Amino acid sequence: MGQWHPGQSLGLAGNRLSIARLPAADNLCRDLYVAFACQERHKGRATDLRGNTIKQVSACFFAMLRHFFTYATLFYKQLRRQTMSEIITYLKQGDIFYQFTQTQLEMVANLCQEKTFGAGETVFEENNASKELYIIAQGEVDIVINPRLIGNPENRSEKMVIATLRRGQSFGEVALVDEGLRSATALARQKDTRLLVVARDKLMMLCETYPQLGYHLMYNLAADLAMKIRNTDLKIREKVLYTPAKATTV
Repeated sequence: MGQWHPGQSLGLAGNRLSIARLPAADNLCRDLYVAFACQERHKGRATDLRGNTIKQVSACFFAMLRHFFTYATLFYKQLRRQTMSEIITYLKQGDIFYQFTQTQLEMVANLCQEKTFGAGETVFEENNASKELYIIAQGEVDIVINPRLIGNPENRSEKMVIATLRRGQSFGEVALVDEGLRSATALARQKDTRLLVVARDKLMMLCETYPQLGYHLMYNLAADLAMKIRNTDLKIREKVLYTPAKATTV
């Protein structure tokens, strides 16, 4: 039997039945109703729908709904498994999840939400409150500081990019240590920058429940932050100490 398509007429028990003649609720219900009838015919249980009572039609409709929700649930579970697999792949690339077991990665993945940002879009702003950890799944993110916020407001120095982070790297880790204000602004550098977001409260609860996981996470966070502090220190030194060469006249 060929595949049925919405809008297509069906021959049931020797009669042609148009979808337009079915009990009218909305297009989706009619399509689902006829799809189920088509399935019943395919199983060798064809029925003359014109002779059905309202009770029989209702029973058929609810049976169809059970089939629909069963298939929808299976589809959702399959989609969720694929999504979880992708998230775990991204987490494995992150320095802060180094030496995590598959089970530990799965537990962290269950806490992740995915957000997409356009080029130049702000993830969070300096001196604003925020309680999330971010992991870059795709794209790049600039970490920017504004000299006006940490010095004389009349300082006309332009915003300074102190780091450009790429896929697999994380930022916003300080929110896991305290609940203070953000020390820098994070800007998406590329279009369709995808970030995995983990709420502090949920991650801390996971660390308390599984101390070994918490130990690995905090150790990796400390190592990652130490490296970023060194790199930032060098960049600031270059900015402060750099003196343009004076032009020489011949």
